[in-house]
Amino acid sequence: MQKFQDLNFVWFFSQVGLTKETSFFAEMSRRVQERWLPPLRNNQDVVKFLDNRFESPEDKQLATLSALFKEDVSFLEPELFEACHILMLRVAGLGLDPLIADKLRDRKDLLEIFLKLGLYTPGDQEIRKELFKVKAVLNFIRGLHAEQGTSISLTYKLFVIEELLERLEILCQLLSEIHKEEFTDSFVESIQKVWEKNEESLKIREFLVLNIERLAYQVTVITSSTGENYISSNAKELRQMWWKAIKGAMVVAVLAFLKVLASKLSYPPLIQFFIFGSIYAVGFVVIHLIGGVLATKQPAMTASTIASELGSVDETEESFKKVTMTIVRLLRTQIAALLGNYIFAFPLAIMLVFPFLALEHPLAGFDKAKILVEDLHPYWSLSFFYAAIAGVCLFSAGLIAGLADNWFSYQRISQRLKNVIGGARGVGISRWIKNNFGIVTGNVVLGFMLGGMASVGRVVGLPLDIRHVTFASAAFGIGWIHQPERMPWADFTVIAISIFIMGLVNLAVSFSLSLIVAMQSRKLKFSQGRRLVWTVTKHFLRRPQDLFFDPGQRS
Repeated sequence: MQKFQDLNFVWFFSQVGLTKETSFFAEMSRRVQERWLPPLRNNQDVVKFLDNRFESPEDKQLATLSALFKEDVSFLEPELFEACHILMLRVAGLGLDPLIADKLRDRKDLLEIFLKLGLYTPGDQEIRKELFKVKAVLNFIRGLHAEQGTSISLTYKLFVIEELLERLEILCQLLSEIHKEEFTDSFVESIQKVWEKNEESLKIREFLVLNIERLAYQVTVITSSTGENYISSNAKELRQMWWKAIKGAMVVAVLAFLKVLASKLSYPPLIQFFIFGSIYAVGFVVIHLIGGVLATKQPAMTASTIASELGSVDETEESFKKVTMTIVRLLRTQIAALLGNYIFAFPLAIMLVFPFLALEHPLAGFDKAKILVEDLHPYWSLSFFYAAIAGVCLFSAGLIAGLADNWFSYQRISQRLKNVIGGARGVGISRWIKNNFGIVTGNVVLGFMLGGMASVGRVVGLPLDIRHVTFASAAFGIGWIHQPERMPWADFTVIAISIFIMGLVNLAVSFSLSLIVAMQSRKLKFSQGRRLVWTVTKHFLRRPQDLFFDPGQRS
C-alpha cells in the first residue's frame, strides 16, 4: 500500500484543482476532455490515494487521515514551503502578464506588489499582508472596467489570480500552525478543500456561467448608466418621451411601408433576410439619430439600473421608498413609449398608403392585406408567442449593445481615433462615435433579428417570426385600410387589444431577461422581492394615475 509520506503534496497543493493560466477557451477544452477522459495519475498522486480510500470529499472517514501522520509531520514542512513558493511565483507572473500589466502601467507602485511577492520566503509573516495588497490591486483593476471596459481574457486572468490567492491563504495558515497541536485537523480540512476544488475543476457549466457573469457584470454597469436616460424624472421628461415615441412611430410606419413593397419581390429566404434586415437596421439607426424611441427597446438598459438600486435595498422604509419610486418612474416612462408607438403608428401608416388608394394603385392586394390582419389576430396566429420571440431579440440586442460599448472602451478606440485624426475634429468625431457606437451596433443587430426572423424560420422549417407592438400597429393600419369591406368592429377591437397585449409581452420578456442577467451578474438574491412587488402594487392601487401622469403635471 502507498505510504502517506511518499505522496507528492507539492503537486497537490500547487496544481490540483487550480485553473490553468492558459486561456478561457483552453481551460474549457481541458475540462471537456477530462470530464470524459480522466487524466492519468501515478502512485504518488494524492488524488489517486484519496480516490482509492474514500468515496468523496464529503466522506466522514476522511478524518482518519490524521492518524497516518500524527506522529511525524516534519516531512510535510518542506513540501508546503515549496508549494507556497510555486504559487507566489505564479501570482507574480500573472501580475506581469501584458493584459494585467497594461492596466497598471500608470501605477508603478501597484505593479511592484507583484514583483515583491515572488521575492518573499514561504512562511514569512508578511506574506499575508502582501496577499491583501494583491487583492486590493485586483479591485483597482475592476474599478477601471466601468470606464475602460474588460474582456473575457482579462476577466479570466483575474479569476485565476483569485484562485491562487485562496490556495496561498490555505498554505500560509498551515505553515503558521505546523508545529502546533491543531495542525493535523487543519491539514485534513485543507486536503478536503483541495479535493473538493479538484471535483469542481471538472465542472463545465459552473465555470462558463461564472466567467460570463463576471463579464456580464461589467456590461450591465455600462448599460445601467445608459438606462438612466430612459427613466423620466419629471413631467417635462415624460412629455419628451411621448414626442420621442411619436418620432419612432413615424419611422416605423415608413419601415412597414417599405417592407410591404419589398415583400412583392420574389427572392429566396436568405436574400429576404438581408433585404428586410437592412431595411429595419437602417430604420432603427435613423430612429436613434433623430432622437426617437422604439417601444420596449429600453428595458435592456433600464433593468441594469433597477438591479443596481436593488443591490442597495435594506430593511429601512426610506430605502424601499426610493427603489419603489424608481420602478414607478420606469413603468410610467415605458408606458408612455409603448402608447406613443402603439397609438400613432396605425394612423401614420394609413397616411402613407392612402395616396396609393386614392390613385387606385393599392400598395397591397386583398390577399396580402388579409394576411397582414390575420397575422395579428390572437386566435388565428401565434401572435403572442412571436411577441415573446421579439422580447428575446430586444433583450439580446441590448446585451450586444453593452458588449459593443465594453469592447470600444477596452480597445481604447476613442483615444486612438483622436491620435489618428488629430485636432478638434478628431476630438469631436471620437466623442460622437464613443457615445453612439454601442447603440448603433445594437440597433443594427436588432434590425436583422426582427427583420429577418421570419426568413430564418422558413430556412430551418420552424414557426419563427416576431410581433413588435409598433410594427404590428403599422401593419394593422396598412392591412385595415386595404380591406375591400369594412371590418366588423368586434374584430377590429380584438386585434387592437391584441396588439397592445403584444407590447406588454415585448416589455415583460425583454425586461425580465435583462433583470435576471443584471441581478445574477451582481450575485443578488433579492429576498425582499415580495415586499417590493406589494409596495409597488399598493402604490398604483392608491394612485393609478401615476402610471400615466407625472404628479408634477397636476400640480
